[in-house]
Amino acid sequence: MADSAQQGASDQTGSTDHSTMAETIHPENEGRPVKERWWRRPEHLIQIAILTFVALYTVLTFCLLLTSRDTEQRQLRAYMGIEFGAVLLDSPMGGAVTAWLRFKNYGATPAYKLTAWHKFDGLPTNESPFPQRGTSENQTVLGPSATINMDSTLKINPDELQAVKNKNLSFFVWGRIEYIDAFKNSRYFDFKARMNGEPQTVMIDNEKAKGWGLNPVVNGFDAN
Repeated sequence: MADSAQQGASDQTGSTDHSTMAETIHPENEGRPVKERWWRRPEHLIQIAILTFVALYTVLTFCLLLTSRDTEQRQLRAYMGIEFGAVLLDSPMGGAVTAWLRFKNYGATPAYKLTAWHKFDGLPTNESPFPQRGTSENQTVLGPSATINMDSTLKINPDELQAVKNKNLSFFVWGRIEYIDAFKNSRYFDFKARMNGEPQTVMIDNEKAKGWGLNPVVNGFDAN
């Protein structure tokens, strides 16, 4: 019974200890407020949304400025191209053919430091002389809608002329124009053409002439 009384006392003491622990632990936790995550607060969510909107708006504005600048350059820059090209028979005299080329600035601003070269030759039709380069002429500035002319003349005998008509021989015209546009960008225009067959009627400065209109080969025009 003594043991029972002692055990009872021990149980009572243990019970008292657990009750004390409950009183010292749980009341502290029950009264403590739960800490809220800062990004879950309404005012912070609004701030995040505003910052995100500002960032997206800034990026979109920058992209629009780049697009606008590129569009402006494409609308205003110089564009060099061929306005007229032909090989004329009996020009400037009988027994000769002349390659006449006229280039125009189709853009709205000048082409600066413009240089150009071209070559003209009569060769077997299956040959390709295009890798040969010519010598550029002096630099010039070509304003909007302005033109430059280039020409070269070859002698031709009746047998060679007949070979051209039979398409065994061809006239080859090729060259390159280089220039700087108003936005400091380097530009070029390449052209490669081959003409043969029976001469046709071509118009040059509103006058009729016999010859062959400029006929570019596959991928005969290239520019940037």
